[in-house]
Amino acid sequence: MNNTLYPTLEAQSLVILNNLNQLDPMDVEEIIQAIERTSASVHTDVYKKALEFYRFSKEKHWPDINYLRSQFGEAIKVVEEPNFSFDFVAGFILECKMEITSTDVRMAALNRDFKKAGMIIEASGLEEQRTEEFTEDDALEEYKIRRENPSGILLDVPEIDEFTHGICYGNPCVVGGGPGSGKSTFAISATYGALMRNFNCVYISTELSKADLMFNFISRHSYEMNIRNEVGCSLNADRIKKATLTDKEYETFEAVRQDFKNCKRGKLRLYSGGDFSPFSPIGFRHEMNMLVKKWGYLDLIVLDYVQNCVVWKSDPRQDATQFLNSLVEYLRAFSVGFNKHGVCMMILSQLNREGVKKIQRSHSGDLTCFAELNTLERCAHTAILLHGDASTKLRGQVMAQIIKNRSGESMAEMRCVNFEPQYFKVGGGAMKEVLNEESLGQMSDEVNGGAFESLF
Repeated sequence: MNNTLYPTLEAQSLVILNNLNQLDPMDVEEIIQAIERTSASVHTDVYKKALEFYRFSKEKHWPDINYLRSQFGEAIKVVEEPNFSFDFVAGFILECKMEITSTDVRMAALNRDFKKAGMIIEASGLEEQRTEEFTEDDALEEYKIRRENPSGILLDVPEIDEFTHGICYGNPCVVGGGPGSGKSTFAISATYGALMRNFNCVYISTELSKADLMFNFISRHSYEMNIRNEVGCSLNADRIKKATLTDKEYETFEAVRQDFKNCKRGKLRLYSGGDFSPFSPIGFRHEMNMLVKKWGYLDLIVLDYVQNCVVWKSDPRQDATQFLNSLVEYLRAFSVGFNKHGVCMMILSQLNREGVKKIQRSHSGDLTCFAELNTLERCAHTAILLHGDASTKLRGQVMAQIIKNRSGESMAEMRCVNFEPQYFKVGGGAMKEVLNEESLGQMSDEVNGGAFESLF
C-alpha cells in the first residue's frame, strides 16, 4: 500500500471501513475468521486493525468518521482509493476462503484422510465457480489487441527470436541452465530490451538484492549510451556493486543513472525473494493488480529463480518439491488469466545434475533436464536451455537451445549465441575472469581436437 497516501495504519483502516460498511455483519465475521487463518500478509495488519474498530464499537455497528477522528485526531485523512471498493473486499474474502480451503484439503490429503478432504471441499461451497462467456465478439477484440504487438516480447537474441518470435501473453517461458550458465544475465538482458520498447516489467530475484539488480540495469544502460557516444565509457557492474568506481567513473555513473531514470521507457519494479515470503496467491495477485492500477498495464514478470522459492513455504511440513510444483502451476494459471489478457512470464530454473552432465556430453538437452520440477515440462509454452563452458566463455558467449516451442520449431542441438557483452555482470565475475590456466589448456585441447567444430 502506498505509504505516501496513508501515513498511518489508522488512515488505511479508515479507507477500508468506508467501504466495508456495505457488508452484512455476517460477512464481517467471515473476514475476521479468514484473516486469522490465511497467510495473506499484504493487508493482514490493516484489516485486523479495521475490524478491531468494529468489534470494540459499543453500538456494534460500523464506526463513523467522527468516531475515528475522536480516536486518532486530524491525522486521519479521507482519501478516495479505488483499490478498496466493495468488489475488492468481497474478492478478498473469497480468496481467503479459497486459500484456507486449499490448505485444509492439502493437510487432509497429506494425512491420507481423503474423506475429510472431500467434506472440506463440499462444505466450503467453492466447487461452484463463476465463469464468463467468451464470444466471437470477444475474440475479435482480443485479436485487435494482439495485432498491436503480434510478436510478444522479443528476447533480443536473434538465434532464439527467429524460432520463438518473442514471449507471448499467457504463454510462460522457462529458461533452464546449470550454475553460472547465464540465466540471470539472459533474463536481465531481455528485461532491459523490453523496457526500452516501453513494456512494463516486474523482476523478482531470489538471489540478488534490489540494489545489485538496479546496478546491472544501469551498467547495461551505460553500454548503450557509450555506443551512442553519449558517455565516455561503459561501467562495470561488478565495480558498481563493490563501490570501487573512480571519481571520473562516478560522474559517469550519475549521468547514466539520471538518463536511465528519465529516458522514454517502460516502468520497472524490482522485488527481492523476501517480499513474497511466505507466498500467498492473494498477496501476489493483489500486488500485481496494484501495479496495473498505477501503471495502466503490466507486460512481463520474471522470476529468478524458482528453486530458491522453497523459502516461501508457509507450511514447513509440506514437501519442497510439491510446493514448487504447485507454485509453477499457479504462475502458469496466473500468466494465462491475469488482467483478462494475460501477462508474459519468464521462469528461471536450475537444471538437475544429470541434465547438466547430459548437455556437457552431447551438447544438447531435453525436457528431462527439469526432472525435479515436472510441472515446468507441462506448463512451459517455450523452454530454453543455456550452457556455458570454457570455449564459449572465452568468447563471451553461451550455448542455447530451444527444446520446446508450441508456436514453432525447436532446436535439435545447442547453438552459440551472443547476448552477454563483456561489461555486463550479474552474480559472479565476467566470463573471462572465471577461467584459470587449467581450464584454458583444456579448452585449447578441446578446440584443437574438433569437439566444438560443429558449434562454430
